[in-house]
Amino acid sequence: MSSSPEGDRPALRAPLRTLRLRSSHFLDGALEAPWRYTRGPSADAFRLYVVTDGECTVAPHEGKSETLGPGELALVPGGMTHDVASSLDVPPSTSEPLRHPVTETFATITSRGDGPRCRVLMGTLELEPGPALRILRQLPPVIKVFPKDDLSALWVPATVRMLRREAVDRRTAADEVMTRLADLLVLFMTRTWLEQADYDGGAPAAWTDERIGAVVARIHARPADDWTVADMAHSAGMSRSAFAARFTEVTGTTPLRMVTDRRMALALHMLQTSDDTVAAIAARCGYASEAGFGRAFMRAHATTPAAARRAAHHERIPS
Repeated sequence: MSSSPEGDRPALRAPLRTLRLRSSHFLDGALEAPWRYTRGPSADAFRLYVVTDGECTVAPHEGKSETLGPGELALVPGGMTHDVASSLDVPPSTSEPLRHPVTETFATITSRGDGPRCRVLMGTLELEPGPALRILRQLPPVIKVFPKDDLSALWVPATVRMLRREAVDRRTAADEVMTRLADLLVLFMTRTWLEQADYDGGAPAAWTDERIGAVVARIHARPADDWTVADMAHSAGMSRSAFAARFTEVTGTTPLRMVTDRRMALALHMLQTSDDTVAAIAARCGYASEAGFGRAFMRAHATTPAAARRAAHHERIPS
């Protein structure tokens, strides 16, 4: 029996095959710095950003910002208010730049300035329900994907050029072709991010279970909430005992253990990547006291929050 190729995640194959876009709308931006725009919630849609020239920053109002360069992509859950900007030093604008409609689903936007120019495609995407949507709902507020090799660095901008060409040429079924091209971009970036982050969400099997998968997605999206098994069971439309048994069967862990594991993984990530105080991180992870957070962190990682931060800082210092 042959082993899986390096980077292959067998548990992800079936869920990712279900990734389909229901609809897509695009803004094609040619924006000269300085500029900054706030983008509000858009129901259950996701926001896609692909930079083909220059750079911009995508900054959720809660979470870590990401700066994108040529060929890089970012995805933001539609319910997450965020800014997209030439720089976060620029004050937010009260309105988006003027739109020039090309089709019902595609418009160009421009802004004039005396700074560097950024060419960025902004998509608003609605996904079909299913396991792939549950995967995307478990991801961080902004996921960023960068080209891993020369071929990726070529085909991502080429796909965007094809999408723009379809909008301009207005050929038969252009909107459908554009949505399928966006399908490809989202599938590529989801798979690539999962590989780059070495991420499995803790329960791949849950993604194919509609009731349990929905609860797992909410745990990952809102780990700091005051979770109880009774509340989870109610949201899944199941009795407490039936829910607890099914959850453990599907995920291999208990509901409250998954909450703790998610909180501790998030806490470690924030300690390694942010300058937030331990008290602030404790609160964001759902702990009322720093002492209680410290005890939970020690049980999970066999070290203190302060020591974990020092170790991460030491690793970042060049030798």
